[in-house]
Amino acid sequence: MWWAVIRTALIVCAALVFWNSASLLSEEAVSLELDQTIMQAPAILRMTVTVLRRDVNRSVRIEADSAAYFRSSQIPLNGANAPSRYRIVYTDVPEGQYKIRVELRGTSELLAVARRSVVVRSADPETIALACDEGTCPR
Repeated sequence: MWWAVIRTALIVCAALVFWNSASLLSEEAVSLELDQTIMQAPAILRMTVTVLRRDVNRSVRIEADSAAYFRSSQIPLNGANAPSRYRIVYTDVPEGQYKIRVELRGTSELLAVARRSVVVRSADPETIALACDEGTCPR
């Protein structure tokens, strides 16, 4: 009888540990959402960075990197007291294939990274003309 009680208690404890660790893993420390992933040059790159509030958070660094262009921003954070969402807008982004990288940093260590890709295409009139027919082309 006492063995059944101990076994049940162990099963409940194991389930609680698993549930807590699974919920922690399902929450990303930092995430990145892009309004668009394919744009026409010169582009306006709009993104939203979401940070899980923690006392160890000290900064978020955002980078947009291509073969011919690089832009970055750094936002200081005040730990768990900082806002959880940030809106970043980069204007006049030239043509290229971009790797967007967001780093969440603590005092001296990298805590989490989020990555996405963006393509900014040429504003070539021939490319635009190929993408429409007579009824939908701008005049």
